[in-house]
Amino acid sequence: GEESKEEEPKEEEPEESPFSVQPSKEHYFAIFVPVGRGNGDEIKAQTSDFNSAFYTSKRLKVTSNLIDRANQVVLTKSFRNSEEAMGYYDVFTSNREDLIEINSSGFDIVVISNENYVTLFKNKDIQGYVKFFTQQYLSDK
Repeated sequence: GEESKEEEPKEEEPEESPFSVQPSKEHYFAIFVPVGRGNGDEIKAQTSDFNSAFYTSKRLKVTSNLIDRANQVVLTKSFRNSEEAMGYYDVFTSNREDLIEINSSGFDIVVISNENYVTLFKNKDIQGYVKFFTQQYLSDK
């Protein structure tokens, strides 16, 4: 009957997220840079250098966009799926030498599916996505 709907334990996601889990969709790697706190061009350059050193064959492209007046995002794209993107994420975020400035800056760094990126661009909810990313992509680590 109708009542059975109530009983579904909803512990996975306390509030409905506008973002959805899409492991097989194309993914981007994103660094959110608060305007005035970081130099997007420099981060873009460092990321490009890292890509040419370690991921030449992937032909990754690095772009930067303004999400809103307070935040820009440096995007590396694209990866075939979430697994490939997370492999890159792990190598990038554990790189102590070339990327020490970025990785110690406290910037939010995520991977995001192309569709979730479109959603994020509309709703500007960076923290909401960071939370979603942490729950969905990092929790099984």
